[in-house]
Amino acid sequence: MQCIFPDYIRRAIITSSDEIEEYQAIQKDYTTILIRIYLKAENIDKEQIINSISRNVKNVFASYKCIEPDIKVIFEKPIRNPTSNKLIRIIRDFEINDL
Repeated sequence: MQCIFPDYIRRAIITSSDEIEEYQAIQKDYTTILIRIYLKAENIDKEQIINSISRNVKNVFASYKCIEPDIKVIFEKPIRNPTSNKLIRIIRDFEINDL
């Protein structure tokens, strides 16, 4: 198993469009990533942004010879940590078993 450094995911998302105001990526399991996107404006071609984000993130995984993830992009504000109210942009939402 290969782990991807969060900065590579972050860069793949923010370079997808200048219209991205906020984002959050949650890796739900080894092959599923949920990405929340909040755009600077409402009248933006969301399909183009979805395609660009998916392509960029999949390219990161492919460059490290990892399994291509299933990517779901939703357009809503990222969820802040309920305890600290901080925005955590990259989250792994599962336990990693022995590597």
